[in-house]
Amino acid sequence: MIIDSIENIGKYAPSFPALSEVKKELETAMTRKEGSYNESVRYSVSEYRTRPKGTKGYETHRHAADVQIIVSGEEIIDICENAGMKARGEYDAENDIQFFDGELALRYIARPGKFIVLFPGEGHEPNLSITEPKTVRKIVFKIKM
Repeated sequence: MIIDSIENIGKYAPSFPALSEVKKELETAMTRKEGSYNESVRYSVSEYRTRPKGTKGYETHRHAADVQIIVSGEEIIDICENAGMKARGEYDAENDIQFFDGELALRYIARPGKFIVLFPGEGHEPNLSITEPKTVRKIVFKIKM
């Protein structure tokens, strides 16, 4: 996992080169609904209302890292301990996602100007309300691993 401000995203590129592609595409992504930089980096832009914790559980991906960037609003992203995660359902290969119950390890408040990278297998529950449901606009880059 990486958490930092957008202005620092390029400093991680030597270790994770796809982040330089994210940095290049970010300004375009702010004005579009979805797109792709190449076959291994794609993104979607969504607007939604945050929700209470526990509605869906923690999600993991097997084949893609998430780079999540809040454009407007704010939300909580809870990250769980990997040990002891219990599957809520089967793995959805088409969408590269599976949901789990698990123990909270870290609570991150996602706001504009910051980003978080969540690697395959890192359980996370995004889209959570801080106090009450609010509208959030977010870009999620999926980086094929």
